[in-house]
Amino acid sequence: MPFKKLDTNTLILIAMGVLVILASAGLAAWLYQSSPAVAKPTAKPTKVAAVVQGKALTTDQATALGIPTAEMQKQAARRPQQPSTQPTQDAGKALEVLETPKYVSNAEAGVTTFEKRPKVAIVIDDVGVHSALSRKADKVLPPEVTFSFLPYGSATMELAKKARKEGREVMIHLPMEPMPRLDEPPIDPGPNALFVELSPEEMRKRTQINLKDLKDMSVGVNNHMGSRFTSDLEGMKVVLPIIEESGLFFMDSLTTPNSAVEEAAKAVTPNMPLLKRDVFLDHYITEDALRAALQRLEKEAQATGKAIAIGHPHSRTLSVLQDWLPTLPYKGIDLVPITHMLADDTPAFEPSAPALPKGIAAPQNSQEENPSDAEAPTSIEEPQQPEPMHVINPEDQNGTTGLY
Repeated sequence: MPFKKLDTNTLILIAMGVLVILASAGLAAWLYQSSPAVAKPTAKPTKVAAVVQGKALTTDQATALGIPTAEMQKQAARRPQQPSTQPTQDAGKALEVLETPKYVSNAEAGVTTFEKRPKVAIVIDDVGVHSALSRKADKVLPPEVTFSFLPYGSATMELAKKARKEGREVMIHLPMEPMPRLDEPPIDPGPNALFVELSPEEMRKRTQINLKDLKDMSVGVNNHMGSRFTSDLEGMKVVLPIIEESGLFFMDSLTTPNSAVEEAAKAVTPNMPLLKRDVFLDHYITEDALRAALQRLEKEAQATGKAIAIGHPHSRTLSVLQDWLPTLPYKGIDLVPITHMLADDTPAFEPSAPALPKGIAAPQNSQEENPSDAEAPTSIEEPQQPEPMHVINPEDQNGTTGLY
């Protein structure tokens, strides 16, 4: 069949029809792509699990960084509440401390020591009462020296917070009744002190008052004075459980050879760590007496592996300690915070005395220079000394009472 030639008008109409069809198809495609109901996402949606410092994190990112996600927080909120961990007030029962003890959480672990070297801990008592001398002690003594603060000191809270910030361990110096002395006026241990004549309820109340402001930054408690109170078994049975409830250990300052602390602890707080001091540094505030006491401390540490000394912020005590402390590394002895004394596995070790490097003077009052020091009383005999009294150091122009 022969092809029939189309005229011009027909060709124009056909071309216009094709254009209309193409335009309609394009419009339909555009409408399909732009419709919200059928639009396809260009990327996989990201679910925000947590927001940290204004930045959104996915679940994987939050998990990798250890950050709780919103869903985790919701699940935690839906869990049943744990039972209260508040300990019982029954002083006759051993208490179970469910929270981490403060002698663990507040301990300063970042101290370099050597496994087989003897260790000494020095506790400075009465900090916070004499403001100027307390500040001087904070300035001149290294952070390994522990401070025990009297709760009623005018500078106590300021210096205790500063001590913790600087990595120094803090203790609470709990005021207790001393033994009366013949022909002498009574010695006042200070506000809210514990006396054997108090009722158990009043003893608990005063103990809690003394611990209240300092316990969260402290590691332990030791007695201020207390030669009478620490020798009273029933009184100590009331006080020790409150100290354990607070997550603290107790250190017996041993101001009397008749202390009942250990017997009371076995009866009511058998799981609470218990320490006792070995040497009083400044029972007599003379340079010779201080250096003799430090020699006894060294001997005790070398014989048993560890030893604890108690001193006070007297000018002469601080001065002698400044001279003595730098010599310890050359004697093979480590200075440590008080919590390092809680470990009961320190081996007895008798080190050889290393040679002092050039420029370091030999310690004063060595046995070679003072043969009589070889007969100095040991720390075991030392509790037989009378309890220290108020002592005024003539070097302190303002006067400082040694409230022991």
